[in-house]
Amino acid sequence: MVGKIRKRVKKILGRYGMHSARRSDNVLMWVLWTEDMEILHQGNDYTLNQFFDAFIEGKLTNTESATRVRRQLQAKYPELRDKETYEKRMKRSVEFKQEFSNRYNFVGRE
Repeated sequence: MVGKIRKRVKKILGRYGMHSARRSDNVLMWVLWTEDMEILHQGNDYTLNQFFDAFIEGKLTNTESATRVRRQLQAKYPELRDKETYEKRMKRSVEFKQEFSNRYNFVGRE
């Protein structure tokens, strides 16, 4: 199952004009769920209630799996990243580590 998700996410991230999916997990999930619903309803229109039913019944791509795959793909393939978003996340990561690692590195602790 994760192999199928990996292929789909990689295709979406690599698609021209899908830079917003590189920046936002919400956009990525919207694209995946739209594809899921088109398959479930064989290209026919569907209602919001039908979407909710499919979501509740677990028929749509799992959010945690898809976002985990996105992170793995972007770590392995830098061209699938949004440069600005990546740099902001890395900066926040360094700041977070500095703030919280200093909190627990007090004198006397080994």
